[in-house]
Amino acid sequence: MAQIISGIAMSHSPFIMTNKEAGGVKGQMFLDKAEEMQKWIKSESPDVIVLISDDHFNSYFYNHMPSFTIGIGECEGWGDWKIPKYKIPVEKELANHILTKGLSQGVDFAFTMSMKVDHGHTQAIYLLNSDLDIPIVPIAVNTSAPPLPTMERCFQVGEIIQNAIESWEDDTKKVAIIASGGLSHWVPTPKVDSKKPEDQNMINILVHGHSVIENPEEYKKIRKRG
Repeated sequence: MAQIISGIAMSHSPFIMTNKEAGGVKGQMFLDKAEEMQKWIKSESPDVIVLISDDHFNSYFYNHMPSFTIGIGECEGWGDWKIPKYKIPVEKELANHILTKGLSQGVDFAFTMSMKVDHGHTQAIYLLNSDLDIPIVPIAVNTSAPPLPTMERCFQVGEIIQNAIESWEDDTKKVAIIASGGLSHWVPTPKVDSKKPEDQNMINILVHGHSVIENPEEYKKIRKRG
């Protein structure tokens, strides 16, 4: 079986990509710790990173909002918050193994062969694996659009990921798990049932997705002002 060599939990902070100085002492602590983690990962030389994070209404909207999505083919970054539009190498064999293991154990992951991820995933890559020398299994969890998956369900999915890695037939591989989330913020969007006139344009985008965004660049500016 493959060996899990680490579990790393980190926040993500897109503002620090555009205004490092505003982060102050705490922001610098975040960057310093990320640098320590990067050095540790390189020293341990994992063969694969299973990278779990969320989406911020960039790839998934209310017209299609899966609780858990796994990328099993191509993966690229949106390039938001001045993070590069990475072409992310995916460890397809392990990704498919996690997918099928989930199906056999009662978890139906949504899956995609053309995944796009935003700063939730790509900031972790930028800080910990910017050379893209370690392939990724990208997994997205819905943390934006209620109803959200329960903590119990998330724990179950975590167990399935563990079981899948440990039952992967390539027993020479070392796997690192990185989970990136936010502890004190949320996506700055209105509630989907808001009746306020000023919210209706954004709600239309939340419900229908990219097809109704008339000016993508202006949409990005609005989201940053959040």
